[in-house]
Amino acid sequence: MINAESHKKIDYHIHFVEDNFVNLQEEGSKNVELKKLTTEYVYKINMIIKGNWAFDERFKEELSNLQKRIQEKLKKN
Repeated sequence: MINAESHKKIDYHIHFVEDNFVNLQEEGSKNVELKKLTTEYVYKINMIIKGNWAFDERFKEELSNLQKRIQEKLKKN
């Protein structure tokens, strides 16, 4: 789960699907957005993660693992 800060706190579930795509589902919503893993989009995901997890030691491993998975998906292009 990723917490995105904007005007309100939104929790997202990220599910990797086919090679370069990811599903984003807002917590409590039935809507699922299919997003292509472009460099810009990966940057946005990383900013969301870093903004919420950067100062919490418990999530450093999860952040590292998610970033590795994103990079692996992009390398398959």
